[in-house]
Amino acid sequence: MRFTISSIIFIFFFAISSLAQDEIDYFIKQTKDTVFCTDLQFSTNSRGEMNFLRYTRLDNSPIVFKSKKTVPFVLTLFIEGKTIDRIPLTPNAKKQILYTERRADGALKVYLVHQDNSDSKEATVMYIFYIKMTDGQFLKINKKKNVQEVIIPHLKGCKAFLDVYKGDYSNKEDAFIEMIELYNQLCP
Repeated sequence: MRFTISSIIFIFFFAISSLAQDEIDYFIKQTKDTVFCTDLQFSTNSRGEMNFLRYTRLDNSPIVFKSKKTVPFVLTLFIEGKTIDRIPLTPNAKKQILYTERRADGALKVYLVHQDNSDSKEATVMYIFYIKMTDGQFLKINKKKNVQEVIIPHLKGCKAFLDVYKGDYSNKEDAFIEMIELYNQLCP
């Protein structure tokens, strides 16, 4: 039996569409190759480097990478409807990295990083935003001062946003993400 390229493509898209939309995961490698799969799982070492990657191909064959040396260089993962990106642990650092959920997407990308400030059982968790600016630079937003000195001037540089947004320029989680999402909609 001979298959044409178009019939192979049709079978592939049929297989993808037959799975529920929320069951499809994927990851994007540094080479920009996208691997579609299901049951995607990963873990990292203390430096944030991925050292374990497991997934099931769409043909139901399982794939497992068990060491930092064998795991492909992954930039982005999409797992259970959440996008997880590889970002620097401290803004623009090259050595320590972190895989964290992208909370706002568009011209400005926002990541919420949880940092434990104590070794005790009653640990205080501090929330810090990292924002990837339009020029590719990462900024740490953990104080109202950061918002006032960096974010507000950037947002006010877009007239469409300035005409619509009447809220508080806050560094509180929900308000901050809502503000950035509005900017991304109005100022692509």
